[in-house]
Amino acid sequence: MDVKVIIDYKVVLALGVVAIGSIFALRMDPMAIKDVSICAIGAAKELAITADGIC
Repeated sequence: MDVKVIIDYKVVLALGVVAIGSIFALRMDPMAIKDVSICAIGAAKELAITADGIC
């Protein structure tokens, strides 16, 4: 059985974002994490609505 593993820039970028996000989350206070989470959820919601409207 031949198994190929392809690692491109997207995988490396995602792992880097997760690592950096984890470091920042561990160093931030809980209220700041809450504010950032609310802002990120709002931005993702608007992006999803906009992307849905284009189609």
